[in-house]
Amino acid sequence: MRMSLPLIGIIFLSIFLTFCGSNRKAEGSFTEEELSWLVYKNGDNILFQNPDSIGDEVTLFISGQKDPAQLRNYYPIEAEVTVGNPEKGEYFKVYLLKDELEFKRYLKFGEVYRAFDLVEPLAEYKVGDIIYKDVYIFKEDSSSTESKISEVYFAKGYGVVQYNTREGGSFQLLNNQTIDTKK
Repeated sequence: MRMSLPLIGIIFLSIFLTFCGSNRKAEGSFTEEELSWLVYKNGDNILFQNPDSIGDEVTLFISGQKDPAQLRNYYPIEAEVTVGNPEKGEYFKVYLLKDELEFKRYLKFGEVYRAFDLVEPLAEYKVGDIIYKDVYIFKEDSSSTESKISEVYFAKGYGVVQYNTREGGSFQLLNNQTIDTKK
């Protein structure tokens, strides 16, 4: 009986060390395909126009971009970019999250993160003279007045192509323009 007690102790110690050794975080990174959801660069400006009101234009500024590759070098990894206009109080955030098994995309406006996986994209959506494919439409479904945005139209590779405000304004991406201010 005495001989089996040290053997049991060695077995438990081996199991304990095995679990502790496997608790290291796996390193990870986003693929280029996954990063294609973050189409903006810090410092860029995006021009939107209200098609119903000539001269009614809004410039959204890219700010608050976190390292687009990842925030940490282990899972889960994250990346995000903030798009907004401080004068108008209109903001969006594109957020990516990845672990060993899944890649998730979210759009935040107001105080809610909305998952792309829960929205069925439109096959095509026309903005001005441009037809975008696979456009996701996110609607503000709460009674919260924290966001001035009521709907956001998002196309992979282009970002926000249209958004609507609570006041009834509709703003469309003007000729697919992103103004690179770093030139």
